Amino acid sequence: LTAHRGYYDALHRASVASEQVGFVIPCHARFPIDNVKDGFTPRHEYFEKENWATRVFGAFGIPFRVSFDLDDEECVYALGTAETVDRFSDDELKRMVRHRVVVEGDAVGALLRRGFGDLIGVKKSDDACIFTNERHEALGLDAPLPAASKPVLFSPVAGAETLSSLVWRPYKAAKEFTRVTSAATFFRNALGGRILCMAYHFRLGGGYCHSEARKRIMFDLLARLSAKDLEGASLNDQNIISQVRRGNDAHLYVHLTNINPDFTGDLRIRTAKRPGNVEHLSNHGEWKSIDFTWHDGMIALPIDLPIWGEAALRIRE
Repeated sequence: LTAHRGYYDALHRASVASEQVGFVIPCHARFPIDNVKDGFTPRHEYFEKENWATRVFGAFGIPFRVSFDLDDEECVYALGTAETVDRFSDDELKRMVRHRVVVEGDAVGALLRRGFGDLIGVKKSDDACIFTNERHEALGLDAPLPAASKPVLFSPVAGAETLSSLVWRPYKAAKEFTRVTSAATFFRNALGGRILCMAYHFRLGGGYCHSEARKRIMFDLLARLSAKDLEGASLNDQNIISQVRRGNDAHLYVHLTNINPDFTGDLRIRTAKRPGNVEHLSNHGEWKSIDFTWHDGMIALPIDLPIWGEAALRIRE
């Protein structure tokens, strides 16, 4: 620690002069107090093992944070799993859906059971449907989402827009397909909220969750709610955690951690505009300018992160 004191001091100074940004996982305040086993409360009693952080944001390099504040008009809430929905009261859920919310499939089902269909823009569909994939027409991409995974099925109410569909293909490489029902919908509700509902759910296996097509579809759908919150996201194929802070000086601080069992190659980061300068924090705590290229909303940096390697960057507009 002593040898790299300058590095940690520089990170601390950047942290106190900035605020964390990204999609917001809302926190509930209802924790078990009487379910102690072998001297401790099981981890799953506090939060679901699979959630937005483990399945999507942490794996796809999408900036995120957590918050107890349910009334932040500037943020996009990410609501996931039925168990999490069940720990919020009706009043707390209504406070959230006044804003922008992306809802994972099992959470959609829980909200429908609680009578929130008119506020999230969907209604329950027939569970007997057969399908193989989620199809995003605008991107021309399919991502596996089989009927065997038993997602919550829904259809849009009047005024809601279908962004992607569940489709059936007779075999994997078949060009022809049949649309079955909606896979993702967008809706503006009577409270002023903008709601993105997904059939995609966290019970899917890793191969279904973390494909290249799934990442591209997820980015496109989330951008419908907030392209701004995707600033600083990792566009590498590897699983990389991206934590982003916006400084009081408007600079973007991006901290990347490679959690993939391979080197990253050049780092690729999403930025809507070409930056004026990009700096890399050295092991001794010095911000040093680094060469970069920018094209079509992405900067590429000659930094090759090893397994569990990390990099702190300062992006100047």
